[in-house]
Amino acid sequence: MIGAPYGKDVMSERFGGNDGITIPAHDRSTAGGQSEGDLGPLYKQQYRRFSAGDVLSVARPPSASSHTAFYTPSATFTQLSHKTSAPSSATFIMLLPGETIEDAIARIIETEEKRVKMLAGREERLRDLIAAHDRGESSLWETQYEWDVLVKCGDRFWRVHRDILCRESDWFKTRMPPKDPNGAYVVFNCDGHNTTQLTHALRYMYGNSTAKRLMTLKYALSGYPIFLAVYTYIAGASVGFERMMGDAQRALYEMALQLKMFFDATPAAALGTMDLSGLYDPLRRSLVMSFDQADAGVRLLGLRAALAHLCDVVLVWLVLDPGFGRALVADWIPSGVWQKVVVDNVFFWRNGLLDDMWKILVEAIPVRKKRGARVLDAREGEDKGTDGDPSSSR
Repeated sequence: MIGAPYGKDVMSERFGGNDGITIPAHDRSTAGGQSEGDLGPLYKQQYRRFSAGDVLSVARPPSASSHTAFYTPSATFTQLSHKTSAPSSATFIMLLPGETIEDAIARIIETEEKRVKMLAGREERLRDLIAAHDRGESSLWETQYEWDVLVKCGDRFWRVHRDILCRESDWFKTRMPPKDPNGAYVVFNCDGHNTTQLTHALRYMYGNSTAKRLMTLKYALSGYPIFLAVYTYIAGASVGFERMMGDAQRALYEMALQLKMFFDATPAAALGTMDLSGLYDPLRRSLVMSFDQADAGVRLLGLRAALAHLCDVVLVWLVLDPGFGRALVADWIPSGVWQKVVVDNVFFWRNGLLDDMWKILVEAIPVRKKRGARVLDAREGEDKGTDGDPSSSR
């Protein structure tokens, strides 16, 4: 293992001038809320609404560890029933005062028909609500209307929707307990999973605009989005969330393109006078995090390939900064990060992947320029220096 255990709450780290970003469960700041009046036609009955606090906290047992493996133990499930639900083993009928057995049977049949009708109506309402959520007309992450699953992990709880989790994640789909026949919610126990990873993945399932924005480079030498993209990929991989993993991988490819354009447009002499630590320090932390994963196999192959491509683009420029040379000798090589970078790059080069990605990158840059794409500034308030002629040579 290299560096800090990947299971730590890496989202709370700070480095450079960037504050660590924590995506809180049921964050109201990014949700597209909707008033009850606007959602009325979807319900046709009184709302089943819950508090805006959204996450219930309980005391963490002293023995609980915040360091967990990438692959979590198989989830265990507890199915809860309403207190009013009759036990399945009941074989008696309680008569009301003055009621005959025939009347009691008719009453029970009528009650059961109403229950079945109510459950059928709920399924229809839930489909309409999810459709409205997908169109951006409401936020089920914020309101949790008609939630039917309580996900529990350590001291955190989330009220979520089976249909959303199962359509986004095979991990949830294969482990989700069956629906309660009486319409009660079920508990999905994820104890053993990394809480912060799970929070990030669940939040992403319900809306990803904030995370995508944070995975976009604003300045070439402010590389925190690299770190966030790697973390996002890992969080998605921990629950088999392919769309989240793909978005993070595409964000890394886009950053490689943006940095190639920046370095091509910046004279080497100017780069020699710049402090590039705002780029290579987040890159090192991102590499450590990816190399530290217990699963270094197929599930993280896309992440390792994207990082190998990013290193292929930027390392040749980073060596122009004397500070990077000192960091290489003091940290990258002694910790083993550099050796792992070389091994990955050789592997993907021998398989032809790096050359293919480089070709796609070079072909994409003129198209971007033709569309008016601008070259990133180095940092806020700092331009990139005198533009040079972009070169497509390696």
